Amino acid sequence: MERLAGEPPRQILDAMHCFTFSQTSLIRVVLALSLLTAVSPVAGAGSPAGARATVVPFELVRHKILLPVSVNGSPAYDFVLDTGSPVMLVADPELAAPMRLDLENHNMMLNGAGKGRPPEASMARTATVAIETGAARVELPDQPIFVLSEDPGFGNYLGVEGYGIIGRSLFESYVVEIDFERRRLVVHDQESYVYRGSGEVVPIRIVGGHPHCDGTVVLPGGERRTLDLVVDSGAGSALTLIENPREGLAAPTGAVARRIGRGLNGEIRGAFVRLGRLELGSLELPGVVAAFAPRRSGIAPNAQANLGAEILRRFRVIFDYSRRRMILEPSNTFAEPFDIDMSGLVLRAEGLELDQLIIEQVREGSPAALVGIEAGDRLVTLDGRQMNLEEAVETLRQRDGYRIPLTVDRAGKLLEKQLTLKRDI
Repeated sequence: MERLAGEPPRQILDAMHCFTFSQTSLIRVVLALSLLTAVSPVAGAGSPAGARATVVPFELVRHKILLPVSVNGSPAYDFVLDTGSPVMLVADPELAAPMRLDLENHNMMLNGAGKGRPPEASMARTATVAIETGAARVELPDQPIFVLSEDPGFGNYLGVEGYGIIGRSLFESYVVEIDFERRRLVVHDQESYVYRGSGEVVPIRIVGGHPHCDGTVVLPGGERRTLDLVVDSGAGSALTLIENPREGLAAPTGAVARRIGRGLNGEIRGAFVRLGRLELGSLELPGVVAAFAPRRSGIAPNAQANLGAEILRRFRVIFDYSRRRMILEPSNTFAEPFDIDMSGLVLRAEGLELDQLIIEQVREGSPAALVGIEAGDRLVTLDGRQMNLEEAVETLRQRDGYRIPLTVDRAGKLLEKQLTLKRDI
């Protein structure tokens, strides 16, 4: 395995963070910051050209923010915006050519969440990255980029093509405002930015390039625990607690065992509970559905819990790394109840247009299992119509007791089923 000059040999890059496909989530990859000793992300790059603030519209898919990203003047590709990403990651190796990337350090291994063999990647030491749509453009020069050797199929769990991940360098260089309701990103110059709102100002710490904050959870038995949370806009889930029996942090009796998600290395399993509430400063969110994940899963290795986009989407969020603060302004979705899948189905999208929904797993004893749905079935219609992945996932967490007709294709034979959603958490 090749290594950078002056860097000690290594078998696998040290775990710093991971991008994960989860039930409402996408991807998280583990990357070592020690790799960037020669090419650190840009800090304080200045305001976007000709403006104090630049507004970039974004797409929101399964709570993930997709931004149009160009590399070295390439066409724009949709990348997931992730506060936890230490560097930029390109998922599709075929994009290296149109992005004019000079790749080196081949066959490096990226340690990701989940079970399985870590994927291999190559690295381009420097590239010019631009987030742009129409007249809006935010440039990040001199960016190191990792390119995976094989496409891991991000789109199969998003339902749309996702070509990679962008994060840390943007947040270190600018004040970044995420308006989930209006689906727009507002990028501000750090030096001139002044906040005049009345949102909750939450102090953050930057640990290994990742934003951390304190949050207090009230566990099902009433115990209050203040935890170190890594703030992860790339995780679609609400809250994942990392089990640590030595600290008394473990899934309580009655927690529901489920698949949490799928990481870069493979599947992640754990257990879900409904918390009494989550407290962020003076803000209280009751009834948060949280997962307990084993520490060996690779999720949030340097924190006690992971705060995901199912929480963040309920606010207009302002990340101001330069002043070590995150500002939360509750939006119209703040009081929405927390729920996850009530069917027992795990779906993935396939086909050239990602419009074929395949049932990947059926949870034992679930409503789907009780009516005879099987892994490998293709979901043809749900609630009387064809749906994309995001629509289907939202429908299957709709409400307790809701009866849904569906049609599946099993080896060319159409089967009509009807399942009744059941809230088990």
